This record gives sequence, C-alpha cells and structure tokens, in this order.
Amino acid sequence: MKAIESIDIEVFQRNGSTGFNFSSAAIFDSAISLRIVWNYQSYDSFTLKVPLSVVNVALFQADNILLMQGEFFYVDKTTVDKDTDEFMTVEGKSLAAKAMMRIINSTYQTNSQLPELVAYNLLYKHVTNPTDANRKIAYLSLPSSAPSLTTTAISYQDTYDVVLDQVTNLMTTYGFGMKETPTNYQNPAQRIDLYKGQDLSNVVQFSKDFENLIVESYEHSNYDERNTWYVLGEGEGTARQAVYINMSNTGLERKEAYADARDLQQTVRNDDGTETTLTNSQYQQVLTQRGKEKMAEREPVLEVNGTINLDSELFKFRTDYNVGDRVRITSKTFNLTKTSVLNSVEEVWENGHTMTPTFGNSSPTITDIIKRSK
Repeated sequence: MKAIESIDIEVFQRNGSTGFNFSSAAIFDSAISLRIVWNYQSYDSFTLKVPLSVVNVALFQADNILLMQGEFFYVDKTTVDKDTDEFMTVEGKSLAAKAMMRIINSTYQTNSQLPELVAYNLLYKHVTNPTDANRKIAYLSLPSSAPSLTTTAISYQDTYDVVLDQVTNLMTTYGFGMKETPTNYQNPAQRIDLYKGQDLSNVVQFSKDFENLIVESYEHSNYDERNTWYVLGEGEGTARQAVYINMSNTGLERKEAYADARDLQQTVRNDDGTETTLTNSQYQQVLTQRGKEKMAEREPVLEVNGTINLDSELFKFRTDYNVGDRVRITSKTFNLTKTSVLNSVEEVWENGHTMTPTFGNSSPTITDIIKRSK
C-alpha cells in the first residue's frame, strides 16, 4: 500500500510505565491514510492506518503520543482485524480528552459566575492543578486566568460528573469552545484555551456558486427538539422543588421534556467541611441552569454541509477562517442562506486530501442519547 504524501508524524514513547516523561522515538512517514476531526466544542480525534509490522506495533502503543498537524494526540486504540492483513488501524484523541478521566469529586457550587469561569475552574481544580497531586494530568495546562467570553453570570452546581462532560455542556449552552496549543515539543505538553470564534459571516461565504463547496448535503430535522422543560430537584411529592421553562409554548410548537435534577442539593458541603444552604430562589436558579443545559442538547437542526474545494483560492482553512468561526452558507438547491458556526472539520488524507465541514448542529448520535440517561 502506498504511503500518503506530505504527512510526517512524530511518535513519542513513554519513559517507563508511569508518569508524564516522553521521548521522541521516530518520525513516521509511512501512513496509508489519516483522518483528523477538528472540533470547536470538544477534543479532536484521529484515525490512522499504518502498515502492519513488529516495529509499528511497538510504536503505536496505548498512551504513546503523536504530533500531527501541529497538535499532540494520544493513542487509545490499535486494531488488526486479521493477522493476514497488511495494515493496522490506530485511533486516539487530543490530550484534552484526558479530562474525561477526572470527575468533579467535590461539590462545585456558585450563585453567580460567568460560564467560562466555571469551565476554567473545573479544569483547574480537577485536571491541571488539583489539590491531590495524584489527580494532576501534568501534560495539560491552562492560561493564568479565565478569558472573558460571555456577559451573563449563571448559577451552577455539580458533583461527581465527568469534568469534560460538564465543560462541554457549558460550551454548547453558552456558545464558546476550546482549542489546544503545544507548549513543549521535546516532552509533549499542551495548553487548553477557552475561546469564542470570530463572526466572519460578512466575509467568508461557502456556496457551490463560489466553487468553494464541491458537494452539498442537507439536514432539516426537529424530531429530537424539546423546548418546554419540567425540571424537578430535591424533595418528595408536593414538596419537591421544581422550575418550569418556556411554559408559554403552545400547540405543535410545544415539545415537552422532564429533567430529573434531584442530584442538585439545596444544602451543599464545601471543601473545608462546612455547609452552605441556598435560598429557594438560589436553588431555583441552579435548577434553571440544568434545564438550559438539557434544552441546548435538544435543539432542531437546519444545516447545509458539504465538501470543501481545496483548490479554491477564495478562502483558506486556518488562514481566512477556522473552527469556531461564524460563516455564511448559501445553497440554491435547498433555497437556504444562513450563518452558522463551523463546529468541526474532518480532514482526510487518502488518495488525495479532502475536507468536510460541519456547520452548526447535527442530529444526536447513539452515544449522545445514551449520555443523556446518565
């Protein structure tokens, strides 16, 4: 099988079986194919196909690190369907995905913080700078302070959920994202930055008429939409605390759902062992926040996507626009013009180079639906 051109991958192997010390082991230039998905409100991911050999089996072990296209990724899965195959498939994620391996192990409670500060603090306290050194993920870091991205403070409470899941909920609910930047190229390390993309909708436009989209795809669905919420917290029977969101919706436009938020407590234990009791108003604000997060997961979808023409000189990815930016999409076929955030770009190197964007929301996957029940 012929290797793809112009893709060099630096492979770092772990020194020993524990710790965060890595050394460069190889510059790998024999990849058969490579797929990277760059995301705005999640970690990035890759799938790499390489020739099957004893050397490559050793190179692509779990938790080894790859430097690809200016970002560090770790290996978390290697498969060979049959030992008679000539290739093996390597999969993994950007380093920020390790935040999936940490939980919020003490109650985080605030009555008034910007959502980006909540997200920053969750990462700081449980991933990059926890009080328990055993929990620290040493190759991840944050800037010295949280950025200012939104204008309205929120009430928020959580205990024992996965850190990255909660950060993702905050990003999708309040419209900001994250990106990763290497900070050490000798011993891999990466900084997580929370940010908000630029509004380029008056400048950057995608259309088959402009010849920067080759093929268009279309999705318009509302089967998953839920816009009227009953959010119930602690208590029993008629004494159970509750908030109701968008109760003025009527008829076919009213799509109801229930959120069990009994995990949110009115009296919470602080890190120092003391307790804080929220007023009824403060507790209802916390319940409302939970409802907003649930509603953000269940929005209607109206999007045109497609395949980007890499030969077009009109707009270049990472030069004129990037993941997280708001751009304009126009389709005569689907009679649609709208602005959308570029939520992800799938880059594939295999028999050439292709890029497929995802503008705005997409329908939930089975994994997304399973997560809702937890």
